[in-house]
Amino acid sequence: MIALRAIPFSFNILWQYIIVFPIMVCGLIGLTLLAFIVTFDIYILYARNGMGDFRGTFALIATSALFAILLSAIYSFPMLIGLRLGLTTRGHKPAVNFWKLILPAAGYGLLVGFATTLIAMIAAFFYLRSVSLSVNDIVVLLENATLDYVLTKVVTDIPMMVKLSTVSWLGFTAFYTALLVPLASVAIGRDPSGNPHTPLAGFGAGFVPLLELVIIVYLMSELSLPALESFAALIGQGDRLSGTLTIIDLMADEKIPFQWSRDIGIVLGLSLVFWLWTISLLSAGATLVYIDRFDKHKAERAEKMKVERLAPEEARALWKQRMPGHAPT
Repeated sequence: MIALRAIPFSFNILWQYIIVFPIMVCGLIGLTLLAFIVTFDIYILYARNGMGDFRGTFALIATSALFAILLSAIYSFPMLIGLRLGLTTRGHKPAVNFWKLILPAAGYGLLVGFATTLIAMIAAFFYLRSVSLSVNDIVVLLENATLDYVLTKVVTDIPMMVKLSTVSWLGFTAFYTALLVPLASVAIGRDPSGNPHTPLAGFGAGFVPLLELVIIVYLMSELSLPALESFAALIGQGDRLSGTLTIIDLMADEKIPFQWSRDIGIVLGLSLVFWLWTISLLSAGATLVYIDRFDKHKAERAEKMKVERLAPEEARALWKQRMPGHAPT
């Protein structure tokens, strides 16, 4: 089972990830700001003469979708870094330097962003059909929707919303799981076959064991906070943790000014390490599937070369058998 092999291996990736994390954060912040500037400029360019009408609303939706896609491209790098660390830890030397990863990484990130946006739009389409919104209702929703309007006109079929959200999550999870091995190939610059990376090569490889691992990571993410609260209560620190979490929530909602304390630092530090570990765990699983396929291709190549080397000897033996005394030397 990949999960049982991936868990111990993930800690080998994690400690290296912690070291490179500050550099990664600086890069992600810079790329995020660049994506924001680009999409904001596009929005201003197309909505300049129609800020209050449908054209302005459409420009806002289109540029928001573009920004989401660019963010998906940018934030594919944490997984690629984890995969690269995992593969180099197992002795696979990168075929390309890190800077040459930017273009293919952006391509895969854009693909993930496009798929996510498409899945969300399809789900929204079916939901809006289920609540029977008229064209005029949709125009009002796009142009000047208030919270009350959304609650009374849109959020009316909760069961359908839950079903579509679940199906959308499953669709995205399945798609991302199928991409993990190609992402590993991008990270190292080489497919499991040993050839330079071909886009989408290995798509869906190891799907079932990797999907199990993805679901495990999701469940751990959902249960991590309750587990931490239970542990804190067990050691008599439940109220202290609860107070710290409340302060963090209030700061996140901008209801109180930013403040810092040792307890806040501990909670945020634990959250950061846990997040890096989930990336390391997924990276470990994808790395192991990649290596299994690499070893399989390597064994097949060795067997093929062995056959090719034996072919002349077999030919001479056959010649001797058919023409005694006339075999070639």
